[in-house]
Amino acid sequence: MCRLQAELTRLRSSVERGEAQRVELQYQLTVSRRDADRASELSRDNRALIERAAELQQTVQELQKALDITRQAREEDQHALQQEVEERDRLIQNFSSENQRLHRLLQDHEEALEESERRTAEVQKEREKEAEANGRQAIELKYLTEREERSKREQEV
Repeated sequence: MCRLQAELTRLRSSVERGEAQRVELQYQLTVSRRDADRASELSRDNRALIERAAELQQTVQELQKALDITRQAREEDQHALQQEVEERDRLIQNFSSENQRLHRLLQDHEEALEESERRTAEVQKEREKEAEANGRQAIELKYLTEREERSKREQEV
């Protein structure tokens, strides 16, 4: 009987060890399932993040293209504006040169006009002097003619 009790104790001990192993295995299985679920979630999250990163990368590329196009357009606009400014500067320079030339021409014409007016005034004074001299000569001639006629009349008489 002692032997049977020892055998029974040994079997109970073996059952308890088996039960403890079963509980331990059950626990490890639960932990493994939880880890598998977490790994599945992480994998799903990772795929979602990869997809989002790809979308964001596509957006970055599109924005970079738009930025490049905008920069190119800005550079072209700046170049066009620079050319326009240079053209306006040339026009202003040409107008300024033309204005100076016309101003000099106007001054020359004004000087010529003043000279012409001065000469006209001189000629007018000369004419007036000549007219005055002619008037005196006409009076003198009339006087001499009358005197000659008187003298002829006196000789005839």
